[in-house]
Amino acid sequence: MLNAFLFIGIGGSGGKTLWTLKADLEQRLKEVGYDGEWPACWQLLHIDVPTTADGADQELPDQLEEKDYIGLVPRGVNYRSIDDSLISGGRADEQVLENLLGWRPEPGMVVVPVSRGAGQYRALGRAITLAGMDNVASAIRHSLQALQSSQVIADLAAVSRAFGAPVIDNTPAPEAVVISSLAGGSGSGAFMDVCDALRALGGSDFADEMWSVLYAPDVFNHLSPDDRKGVHPNALAALCELLAGFWDPEPVPEDLAIIEGKGIAVGAPSRRGPRVPLIVGTKNNPVSFDHQNKVYRAMGTALAAWVVSGHLQDDLKGYATGNWLLSSDKPDTTQLRTNDQEQPFSSIGFAR
Repeated sequence: MLNAFLFIGIGGSGGKTLWTLKADLEQRLKEVGYDGEWPACWQLLHIDVPTTADGADQELPDQLEEKDYIGLVPRGVNYRSIDDSLISGGRADEQVLENLLGWRPEPGMVVVPVSRGAGQYRALGRAITLAGMDNVASAIRHSLQALQSSQVIADLAAVSRAFGAPVIDNTPAPEAVVISSLAGGSGSGAFMDVCDALRALGGSDFADEMWSVLYAPDVFNHLSPDDRKGVHPNALAALCELLAGFWDPEPVPEDLAIIEGKGIAVGAPSRRGPRVPLIVGTKNNPVSFDHQNKVYRAMGTALAAWVVSGHLQDDLKGYATGNWLLSSDKPDTTQLRTNDQEQPFSSIGFAR
């Protein structure tokens, strides 16, 4: 039996990967003669800062439907209003204020028109995401509810038959995959908090084992130097937060105070961020992509192959989660990791 999937794309990179993923899956369904609507067992959600999704890209497939996009900045709202909502929530909770100290963008310094995006300012992307976390939570809850419907069981059986996978009575738990860039503004600033919200809302049965595809800064090397000034600093900061969340066995309460203030009961999580962080760049030894869109297409195809292959699902699940700790005996030349800590990163690719 194939797995159901929840894919959450954050920022422009995450969204464009979802476009290519959906187009590839639609083509695969057509090739196997699947007759029906888009399967409910494949939930796609795009979260980004702009009020409306970025325009279409001629080099990529069509955007997702409007219902699958969550814009974090309401029409006509500026950053000062967003900041006011964060501070007003903090006045009622000292831990919220402690969480904002040191990184919160001062409204008087923000010149970016946030209804169009966060630019390359990851602190701005995070502030906007936290202010709109109630909308993020609502969208995640809707996707989770859709994965629990009776239609999912029927659609999962239908696509399993179509792609030659056995159909069994016990439906396997879904897989959760979060896709983002480490180097931009909105995705880099938001993905940790979105992962925390998904873990809290989805529960330990599958959300606690979430995967992530995180694009490295070299994906944007084709841009001019002036257009990628923030790329490497953003990636460095995001990696530091990711490492701290991965290795910290007990996140301190103020780390999650803002999310809890939005009505999300986080409980006592074992870590922050994703369980399986996969870092993806532009090249390996024989292959080198010269544009970010080619990377998105490659990853969309790779993820689609994962969705429709029971054999690949079993292999990835067994290797990534079952043997992750065993792979941690590799030497760490950075000397950042202690002997009792897991290896924090891996990667994924695709060939045909």
